[in-house]
Amino acid sequence: MLCLHIPSLIPQHFSAIDVASPVQAAAVAGAGLLYQGSSHRMMTEFLLNEIGKRPANDLNIVDREAYTLSCGFALGMVNLRQGDGVKGDGSGTGNAGLSDLRIEDRLYRYINGGLDDAELRRQRDESDRLSLPSTSSANANEKCSCIFEGDSINTDVTAPGATLALGMIYMMSGNRTIASAIALPDTHFLLEYVRPDFLMLRVIARGLILWDDVQPTKAWIDSQLPKAAADAYWKMRQMAENISRPNSSSSSNGDDKHFDRQAVRLIYTHVVSGACFAIGLRFAGTGNKEAAAAIFDRVMELRELRDGNDPVACALRPPAPVLEMCLGCAAISLAMVLAGSGDLEVLRLLKVLRWRHDDEIRYGSHLAYGTAIGLLFLGGGTCTLGREPEDIAALVMAFYPRFPSETSDNQYHLQALRNLYAVAVKDRAVCAVDTDTGEKVFVPIQVHFEDSHIEPLKKTAPFLMFNTDSKPREMRVVSERYYPVTLNIINDNFTRTIFVKRRSAHLSYLQDPNSQRSLLVQTGSFQGQTSLGLIASFTDDPEVLAFARHFCDVGHLQARSGSPSPFSVAGFCSRVLHECLLLDSQEALPLYLALRSAVSSLQAGVRSGVVKAWDFRIIRSYYEQRRRLVPDKSPRLLNSEIVAYLVELLENALVASPGKSAACNVDAQGLNAGSVSVYFDAPNSSNVDLELEACQSMDQKAPDRVQHF
Repeated sequence: MLCLHIPSLIPQHFSAIDVASPVQAAAVAGAGLLYQGSSHRMMTEFLLNEIGKRPANDLNIVDREAYTLSCGFALGMVNLRQGDGVKGDGSGTGNAGLSDLRIEDRLYRYINGGLDDAELRRQRDESDRLSLPSTSSANANEKCSCIFEGDSINTDVTAPGATLALGMIYMMSGNRTIASAIALPDTHFLLEYVRPDFLMLRVIARGLILWDDVQPTKAWIDSQLPKAAADAYWKMRQMAENISRPNSSSSSNGDDKHFDRQAVRLIYTHVVSGACFAIGLRFAGTGNKEAAAAIFDRVMELRELRDGNDPVACALRPPAPVLEMCLGCAAISLAMVLAGSGDLEVLRLLKVLRWRHDDEIRYGSHLAYGTAIGLLFLGGGTCTLGREPEDIAALVMAFYPRFPSETSDNQYHLQALRNLYAVAVKDRAVCAVDTDTGEKVFVPIQVHFEDSHIEPLKKTAPFLMFNTDSKPREMRVVSERYYPVTLNIINDNFTRTIFVKRRSAHLSYLQDPNSQRSLLVQTGSFQGQTSLGLIASFTDDPEVLAFARHFCDVGHLQARSGSPSPFSVAGFCSRVLHECLLLDSQEALPLYLALRSAVSSLQAGVRSGVVKAWDFRIIRSYYEQRRRLVPDKSPRLLNSEIVAYLVELLENALVASPGKSAACNVDAQGLNAGSVSVYFDAPNSSNVDLELEACQSMDQKAPDRVQHF
């Protein structure tokens, strides 16, 4: 289907079909996406020929630059990152089988000019075909009467596509030999032979090739400038500053006559914006503050050149269309770095840039600033840009730094390719959902990386996971209010939603941002409110709420006139419920009740006192050993203070004299003696026999006795 819209791929007897130039450019770009990274021989050879192809008729010569640029994009996509003979992952043969096509040599010739042998042979073959009798009637339609380029390559048409194609083929390879082939000239004489906008494309292509050498600093941007142009530019700035100073001499030493001032202005503006674009691609979707600051300063510098009226701005200002194009390129570069972040300071700057509307401001300027704002809030703050080779190639095609003058302008770049930014959009939003309520909550999260030397990234969900140089290894929920959760990240594929469960004694960060309403803070009395009213805001467990209603509030209402006793039902149950919610150990409630029941039983002198004493003896020994062997900060099931309080009550009950009732005095003495012997590790057979006899006597005399709670 794509071949039907590319006349060069249609058989000869269909070649007279008229296909609009934008359609041809779109079809070629689609073919590049279809054969992406395949190093397809036929498509590679075809696209190489199309870059240097001369117009054969007068049908489609208006948007020839856009078609050639699309061919360069497609050639770069077909051989994406295949320049060093290996694939991007270090395996395979890459484009080693295409060495006879001399891709690098032909692209270098398309960039710098010269004779294209392949195109000359094609023209000779075409002339031989047209000389046949069967095709002589179509000679008039197969010749172009508007453009005559001779035998030399028209670099104004071929250089942009060839430059970016070379950069995409050798993307991230670090091949300095290829990078040196498109190095910027370093003398004023050589700079006269290269258009300033082509210098910008060379800086971008070099940034793609020397990927690891791109630094987010002002010094790196300055290093991209040719030394001759940089020296001349700063000399012009110094002269303008001297003029603006009072009592300063405006005389010149004559050195400025050795260079073209306008050319220096154009070179500086294009190279700086190209360097910003290279940084934007290198740090796309990372939120790198250094990269954003470096580009931000350049945007402010270009804005001052556009809007300033001081002598420096007037002396260094290039033509308005050029300055607007470079300013839009730098704005998009800044938005690529901060894609999805919604940075307010950058938004204010972009609003100021797009506020100007006069005769010098074209449609392309508004397109650039609108694109930058859209990138800044990509996906409503839930998406960012990817950094894979195919993502970077799509960004180059979408944000090509040549903007149209009107909506229908497709002369230098097909506007439909602007939508390819969607290929690089990645959903990287991470949010936390409470399993109990199903609502999104704020949760502190740490992101750990494969490189252990990198400090973990601390974020608060929901947040946008920016790209990083090191691959993330795992995400951890680190919060005292929620249970810890660890999620492993495999091949950069991780769950966008983390399900968390809130601890019972805490409120969410939305309800209690400063931890001033947690149960840990609300210690002591309930300050007039019922236990159920306090506990209900921290947990929805029906068993815990029922416990607070039937055991805590009943006693609390009965003792409203004064504070309940610590060992009363209300006081004890409120204390242990508060403790269990703080430690999130509701399973310890039956243990506390059992211990309290044991103390009550021994105080009342009921049977089975020996068993209760054994239980307390085991608990006492366990906590004595734990205090010596285990650190105090380690988690424990029972609160040592409450256990010590119950042990004290038990010991007081054991050493206290039994009741004076004549009916059960002997029985109580037997029970107390046996329990004391067991608890204090002093067994006595007579005491045990006495307790058994007392228990039997109690069963006969008091069969309806009920143990106290």
